[in-house]
Amino acid sequence: MLVPFTSPMKAHEAVSAVFRAGITPSALEFMERDAIDFTLKHMPEIELAVPDEVQAHLLVEVDGDHADVLMRDCETILGVMEAHGWRRGALRGIACGEGICSGACGGTSVLP
Repeated sequence: MLVPFTSPMKAHEAVSAVFRAGITPSALEFMERDAIDFTLKHMPEIELAVPDEVQAHLLVEVDGDHADVLMRDCETILGVMEAHGWRRGALRGIACGEGICSGACGGTSVLP
């Protein structure tokens, strides 16, 4: 999942909250706006429109053998993200590689 935040501090708070919620993602990376802009500038093959209000992203990866467990973990993570400033529908850009997060993406792998 690629989760946008308008505040780096809210993104940082979400990191520890994911672990407190009992989820241990296989990867959880913080990316500040400057790093995102640098990457987009030097890798033109990446097409990602980042709204001006987005100041950080969290890249979250979960894996496992059971789709029901992964879905539950994704739903828990999405709840944590919402509690820390990400709003469904307010900012585009949360993505999951398989579109498994409750199917809310309609199979596109990007949630509105």
